[in-house]
Amino acid sequence: MRQPFVESALLALGGFAVWGGMAHGEPLWKQLAARPRVDANAASDYSLTESNGPWLIMAATFSGDGAESQARSLVQEFRSEHNLAAYVYRMTFDLASDAPMRGVDRYGQLQRAKYQRGDTVTEYAVLVGDFPSVEDADAQ
Repeated sequence: MRQPFVESALLALGGFAVWGGMAHGEPLWKQLAARPRVDANAASDYSLTESNGPWLIMAATFSGDGAESQARSLVQEFRSEHNLAAYVYRMTFDLASDAPMRGVDRYGQLQRAKYQRGDTVTEYAVLVGDFPSVEDADAQ
């Protein structure tokens, strides 16, 4: 007597799963197909190159002591545990050239700021992606 109820409940659940996938705009076969695994070798260097992209999402930035190792660790986590193509981008900021302050010194020159961490700062960004366009369903 309970058999028809269980069958109709399973049928309704399957219908909701298919309908929910259609709402995202992807065909059902694409949702059920396994995504190819991205390379997740811990010894590899996943620095950002011009061949990556064209669209990427910045997931995090790191600066200070241990910033590079933290960024590389996060890239490894994205690649191995979440199957996402992730990259590290390194950028050095030269703060000495663009550090004017309000006011002038005793010689009439613009005052310059002195930063506690020095005149240069190196930061590491973790970028996730390789999306073909902004409207890509995976990017959303």
